Amino acid sequence: MYSACRHDFGYLGGTSWAICSALVCQTEQHQDLEKLFGAFFDIMSSTPASMKPSVQRGNAGLKVMLPVGSNLCANPNLTASAAQQLQKEFRRGNRMFAKIQQREADWKQIFSVSKFFERYYHYLQFDITASSEEIMFQWLSWCRQHLQGIADMLETGGNCHLITRPWPEWMPFKDCEWHSAIAHFIALRVLPHTQNEAEPEGTRPVIDLREILVTLLERLCAWPLATEHFGEFDLYIRHTSQAEVKSWLTALDGGFPVKRLHRCTQTQVLEKLAESMSVICEKEKSTLPRLAEEDLVQFMVKLSVEGFPQAVKVRRMQKYSGTVVRAPEWINESPESPWKPGTAVCAEVARDLGGTGEVLLLQSNCGQIRFQSGDRVTFCLPKASEDGYLPEAKLVMLSHTDRPAGSVLSCCRLHLPRPLSDGKQPAPLNLDLHAFSSKVVLSGLSIDVGEAELMRFFSKQGATKGIVAHARGCSFASITFPSCVDVATFLGRSAHAFADDKETRIALLLNRSPIRCPAADEARLPALPAPTIRPGEAPASIFVNWAPLQLALGYASPCGGASSSWDEGALRREEGEALWLVWASILLKH
Repeated sequence: MYSACRHDFGYLGGTSWAICSALVCQTEQHQDLEKLFGAFFDIMSSTPASMKPSVQRGNAGLKVMLPVGSNLCANPNLTASAAQQLQKEFRRGNRMFAKIQQREADWKQIFSVSKFFERYYHYLQFDITASSEEIMFQWLSWCRQHLQGIADMLETGGNCHLITRPWPEWMPFKDCEWHSAIAHFIALRVLPHTQNEAEPEGTRPVIDLREILVTLLERLCAWPLATEHFGEFDLYIRHTSQAEVKSWLTALDGGFPVKRLHRCTQTQVLEKLAESMSVICEKEKSTLPRLAEEDLVQFMVKLSVEGFPQAVKVRRMQKYSGTVVRAPEWINESPESPWKPGTAVCAEVARDLGGTGEVLLLQSNCGQIRFQSGDRVTFCLPKASEDGYLPEAKLVMLSHTDRPAGSVLSCCRLHLPRPLSDGKQPAPLNLDLHAFSSKVVLSGLSIDVGEAELMRFFSKQGATKGIVAHARGCSFASITFPSCVDVATFLGRSAHAFADDKETRIALLLNRSPIRCPAADEARLPALPAPTIRPGEAPASIFVNWAPLQLALGYASPCGGASSSWDEGALRREEGEALWLVWASILLKH
């Protein structure tokens, strides 16, 4: 369905594919059909050392040799860009076959249709027209011969900064003026422009295709039958946007003739193309509006005249909003990749990029937040995805969740530098951190750490209050944030720079395995201050009073005498925020 069985624009032709298939059958001659299918993708995407003489790696990527003559190549027109695209398809097929073997995919996905007309925003459209089928056959044969290599010309000629992908199919259509008409599309992607030092600041990049297209038109106009068939054939070349292509395809699917607004001369074609490509660059590199807080940006860093780092070539990224469908899951199958990726769905992505709007969620792009299905997230997509793969979401942040207040948002470690003490630099704190909807709980504090020291860092992260509780063997802290979004913003980044003692320090949030169990004698959630005890009004009763713990979902507090069995106390809340535990009829033995 990818129609790569053409060599008009540098792809492999039928002979080349036949030789490649024969090579696989010869190499794996004792395998069944299914194994041969997998071997094809494995061999074609393998390294040069494993290739047979009939299929070699050349400068362009893949060189198929004919079994006759001496060093005769079956694909002399294979371009570097086409070879790169073929290699992507071979690797995709190899991965897809592995998933089929593991029953994670079916055979239909091998033959899935490429979203060529949804993936790109700009195209060059070539319309070949003629007054009869006979003239079309001759005129098209000449055009196909001389359009070979046009993709390489566009990528390497002049001052171009383009990546091209030709669609390997010629597409017949109905034209209002001509009896026979056929079209071809080449997708264009503008690469980021690197400004030279000699260029003045703010210079707008211009992609000029006129020299390349003049050379192409000179080739085509040299058709030997042009004089004989004067006025009975024509060629239209124009830049087409994605919206125009979709409108064109709609007319094609409906069987309607395609209308042109006016007929362009050769000079007008070249001027329109130059203007269109200039518009592309203008859209790609347009001046950004003033940045606002929480905008996502991409930039490069260089030293200023004074030697300080400064951001240059700042580009604001589009921020998308979506819903988590499947959260990243800890599987611990390998140390390098212990997390199984999750997915999220976004209507804006479906509208802008086509498809279902599904994006890939890698835990490495989510900071230290542990997502759940149904969470609302924001993210950006810095790079376009390869064919057959979901786009990878970056800078994923939690924007809303319906989880209960006591739910854990994160479980990680905090590496926190400490301020100077008596002119010496103490060792940094390494604390266990549990995050909830509006609080962060720290454990493992040393006895000399107080609220003031912790809030020197956390106040810069938006926290409003800190409480430290010291207990035997371990100390804890509770840091309060205004809302769940503030906690999520803190957890969304793994590194936090803050100014302290006229120095810039960096606090790190480090991974902690969700299934790692603490030692039996090491507490990780907070101990409460010692409760107060007083005699009750009823005979043989006492009152125990302690501060409430907001993240607690329930309490169990057994009580018993020196030799009697343990009984559960009845819990009730009275006025104020204190919790009272009442035991009745307890026999105090001496």
